[in-house]
Amino acid sequence: MLNRYFRAHHNSLYVVFRVIVGLLFFVHGAQKLFGWFGSKGAAVAYTMFWTAGIVETIAGLLIAVGLFSRLAAVVGGIQMIAAYFIAHYPKGVLGNHGEKISKL
Repeated sequence: MLNRYFRAHHNSLYVVFRVIVGLLFFVHGAQKLFGWFGSKGAAVAYTMFWTAGIVETIAGLLIAVGLFSRLAAVVGGIQMIAAYFIAHYPKGVLGNHGEKISKL
């Protein structure tokens, strides 16, 4: 029954999923870049953390509106891989201790 529903509505569900993921990516970038959405402050300009905020904000908006979404997703994914190995992996394999504004 669900399989039939998903097949009939896969285009609409794809749009909803893309918009949600894009907006979540945008929110994380806006936290870093502007200090919005409950952040304790904006990142210092021209740092890696600030650059990550720019990539996440722009990629999130592009993904949400569907403009160059595949390219934006690849760039955002590469940034996430780099962030994992630079900021999280040194704290352990599962070293995600939440997001904190730092001067990386």
